[in-house]
Amino acid sequence: MNSRALNVVISSLLIFSILIVMTLSTYIWGLSYLSKYKDVATFEGVKGDMKVLKASIDMVSHEGKGSRNFIKIHIPEGRLKVNASNDYIVYIMESDAEIVQAGSSVEQQGLELQGEISPRGKYTTKIIVNYSGTMINIVGNSSAPKGYYTIKINNIGYNTTTDKIKVQVGF
Repeated sequence: MNSRALNVVISSLLIFSILIVMTLSTYIWGLSYLSKYKDVATFEGVKGDMKVLKASIDMVSHEGKGSRNFIKIHIPEGRLKVNASNDYIVYIMESDAEIVQAGSSVEQQGLELQGEISPRGKYTTKIIVNYSGTMINIVGNSSAPKGYYTIKINNIGYNTTTDKIKVQVGF
């Protein structure tokens, strides 16, 4: 075979191989980049829903016994938990992106944002609506995985023993 023709074939294969490697590298880098921004967008959306939840709890607690409100919330990833024993509601999301710095806790518009590293080596981000140390006592323990929910918030009255307004939160 002609050596010049062989050089053309080899160089064509080499260029084609380099293009394939570059394309795959860009694709893999792009997927992780897009995944990070998807997680940030999910977090920001749920943070907005948690602000609405907090505002609804505050409103119902001030309107008096029997007051109630319903809000719709979407949990695209993670889990939402109502913890009555500690008077808080928490959204927990695991991600490859460090949305809130691991080991830190930040207060933002009445919400507490926490970052941790999970046992699996991923980042765990929490959004907490915390009523411990306030006049509001959260009633009800429930947990919800990803999905669409209608949350019922109900003022069930004033507890004279604890000097707190009891607000029931459930899905």
